[in-house]
Amino acid sequence: MFQFKGGAGGSPNSHDTNLATDFARMQEQLFLFGLYMRDVRGDGNCLFRSVSDQLEDNEDNHNKYRQLAVSYLYRKKKFCLFLT
Repeated sequence: MFQFKGGAGGSPNSHDTNLATDFARMQEQLFLFGLYMRDVRGDGNCLFRSVSDQLEDNEDNHNKYRQLAVSYLYRKKKFCLFLT
């Protein structure tokens, strides 16, 4: 699970405290929907890894969700201008 680690050197300051509070609030909001914050691998697939993680409890099926998104975009002609 994602944990807020604080600023440089781990010394708390008001900015770190605000960030920690914001993260706690975000976790509370996500919990209401059965979701959570967790780190995923940052390799250019992080959006789809995070979707896979939330839906399947692991990030390994990220390519399945990328393909679903691309397929949807191609089916909707209004998005074709943005796809090459």
